[in-house]
Amino acid sequence: MLKYLIRWARLGCVTVSVIAAGWAQQNTMFQIPPMPDPGRNLLPDLGPNITRPSVKKRVKPEYPPEAAALGIKGVVEVGLDVNANGNARNLRVIRSDSPMLNQAALDAVAKWTFRPGRVSARAMTLHLETKVKFSLSRQEQRDALARLPLKSQPRPVLRVAPKYPKDTELVALSGEVMVEFVVTETGAVQDARVVKTSHEVFNQEALNAIAQWAFIPAIVEGKTQATRLRLPFVFNQPSHLQFLARLRAEVDAPTVPQPRHLVSVEKISPERPAVVYPFLELLENRQGVVTAELSADPTGRHIMVQWQNDPPPAFQLAIEAMLDMVQQTARSTSNPDKLHPFKLRLEFNPYDGDVSITDAAAAILKRLRIEGNATVFPGEAELDTKLEVVKSIDPVFPSRLPSEIIQGQAEVEFFVDETGRVQLPRMVTSTDPAFGYAACQAVASWRYEPLLLNGKPTIVRAQQTLFFKR
Repeated sequence: MLKYLIRWARLGCVTVSVIAAGWAQQNTMFQIPPMPDPGRNLLPDLGPNITRPSVKKRVKPEYPPEAAALGIKGVVEVGLDVNANGNARNLRVIRSDSPMLNQAALDAVAKWTFRPGRVSARAMTLHLETKVKFSLSRQEQRDALARLPLKSQPRPVLRVAPKYPKDTELVALSGEVMVEFVVTETGAVQDARVVKTSHEVFNQEALNAIAQWAFIPAIVEGKTQATRLRLPFVFNQPSHLQFLARLRAEVDAPTVPQPRHLVSVEKISPERPAVVYPFLELLENRQGVVTAELSADPTGRHIMVQWQNDPPPAFQLAIEAMLDMVQQTARSTSNPDKLHPFKLRLEFNPYDGDVSITDAAAAILKRLRIEGNATVFPGEAELDTKLEVVKSIDPVFPSRLPSEIIQGQAEVEFFVDETGRVQLPRMVTSTDPAFGYAACQAVASWRYEPLLLNGKPTIVRAQQTLFFKR
């Protein structure tokens, strides 16, 4: 019997750039160092033939009014990629003394100018880390406090979604936890406690999440004031766990004369298919049925695939990316059970197959087919709000790449629909196609705050670069 433990990973420091129109151009990739962990500088020695990018001109950040009124000071470390033209891309916060300063730091660095890095005298896209300092005098703080409204309610400036409990068995368990807490005069969260819950297994994760929130405190007669609040945290079983639950049922079922088939997640959860339909195959309406036999390697830690009908390479890579993601999230920390051989059969059909697309994706695809490169989506400057990730997971390093490949990257483009869901991810460039498919598999499950244009929900096109390290 298979025993699965959930292994959620949070992808930190995500930055997305919105593309106004037109597909990004393919270009030669240079394998740059992976994004460092928050708070640490893991950039290796790049050698004598490589010159790191540097800052040419800085722009002083605009102090957030609420942060200035609260006297919040500190440093924000920003990671970014400097391209061959000296332009900043993929800005992200690596470490911060206060979340209230993060956006101002990113906005400031976006206005800086840079000297590009060089590899053997040739300008290349390379990673750079820099610091943005925030400081103010007491008089500046008093002036900022005087400009705040005389009365306002607490407002969150940093939200952290709760994680699905690690040790919960793979059952269809969902619920809600009501948490009561105090927002202090400085915007911190204190004295959090559960006042109502549907399942106690969710309680600790709800408390862990609210402890990481930050607020602009309530203001009464021009002064900050502590306030007691209540917030509900909703837990829904992640779609990849629903896939694993079905996989477990398939493997544990008694042996029967007919081959057992792997049913797609689309039929278990309406959120999204387990396998991401390759974008070019969608545009050209390529369909087909893929069959294979799945089994575990001798260690029980990797899913082995034996293809039976010579499927198109794009379908193979898409399925392998899904299997790597499933194996990563299902992997036990000790004595993993071996996967008994069983049959997999998936029909790639955009509208009613095991691997298909949502109605929202179909509507976008229709526009692209009709309008082509003339299809226009709103640019970030036109939007009422910025693109903000509320749920993300790390991509999984492709298990079938040769052992000598230890790192890589992929740039993917995708659409964020009116509800904040990712639709139609596609590989733009990658150091190996497997990285591109793994990146699309991960990004397909991301969620964003819905974007508004003139007060109405809208669709945007976005790009993201993901880094891999074995």
